[in-house]
Amino acid sequence: MKTTLTMHQPIMPDKPKSQSADNEPKDYTVPTLRMTPEAMKKLNTLNSDEKKDDNKPALPAHIEALVEQRKKIKEQIKEQKERLEQLKARDDLDKEIKAALLKQQSDTLMQLQIQLMGITQSLQEALKESGISDMGLLADILV
Repeated sequence: MKTTLTMHQPIMPDKPKSQSADNEPKDYTVPTLRMTPEAMKKLNTLNSDEKKDDNKPALPAHIEALVEQRKKIKEQIKEQKERLEQLKARDDLDKEIKAALLKQQSDTLMQLQIQLMGITQSLQEALKESGISDMGLLADILV
């Protein structure tokens, strides 16, 4: 549903700019209608929300759940990579302890990446089974 704002106001001259010899105004100024910045911001937000809703068809619940799981795992992978980099940068640990911690953190990262691949594969199969073939939507979901 798209909303269109229209304002109806008769165009009335504010003041004549100049008058001819027979006292008829020559030029009129047209009143300018202005919206407050808050109203413009709200209107832009409403329009952008409508565009998003129009372009994105509703997905089945099981596909939405897979997309959400995939996002969570991607975030966990990002956090795990940061932890691994922080651990690599530490110089205060014994070499053996640091090596063991690095192996443990690397294994955790590898498990998360395997989970991501599994969910991505499940998501692809679910999309195929549901018959979704919109390339734009598929790209949004799988990227």
